[in-house]
Amino acid sequence: MMHMRITTNKFLLTIVAFTVLFSMQATAQTWSSKQAKKWIANREWANGLVNVNPYKDTDPVEFATQYHKEKSRWDKAFTWMATHDVATLAPGRYEIDGTHCFANVQDAVLKTAENVNIESHKKYIDLQWCVTGVERYGIVNAKDAIIKVPYKPDVMYWNTDKIKYVNSNPHMFFLFFPKNYHRACVLPKGGIDKIRKVCIKIEYDEDK
Repeated sequence: MMHMRITTNKFLLTIVAFTVLFSMQATAQTWSSKQAKKWIANREWANGLVNVNPYKDTDPVEFATQYHKEKSRWDKAFTWMATHDVATLAPGRYEIDGTHCFANVQDAVLKTAENVNIESHKKYIDLQWCVTGVERYGIVNAKDAIIKVPYKPDVMYWNTDKIKYVNSNPHMFFLFFPKNYHRACVLPKGGIDKIRKVCIKIEYDEDK
């Protein structure tokens, strides 16, 4: 009987060890661009969010990598988006996962591009989703930017003469990782200067 117990315990420990190893390997997966794009298209990240997708030039590898490092955190963020009517919520901060993930609902006033800073962040990823009105985003390649204001948690400001502009729509959100410099809240030509948007701050996982 004692021998059977020892054998059973060894078997259970082996199962646990393999489970932990598999989990670690899944977390540490190295994504190819093709794999990451397929994962995005399959929408396993969406958690009930329908008819809303990441901007087509979102970095697929960074998205897939960050999501799988902190799946629970990202699932909470997308579930929050799916279950809240951002257009009717009171402006303010909404907790999603403590300081690891939270939403700022804003009635933003858009400005001309020269009156809006180009920014980047280190601690948090920006998930920006404009749900009413049209917001114009400037997207900057880090190699083309020169520092304007040094880092002050959690933002840096930049200058550049190379910037790509994209208009938002309610079926698209933007993900700005630390390497993605951006200019938000820009007034599009002929647009209305008031919008409703949410910026979800998701803690960036650099070390895991």
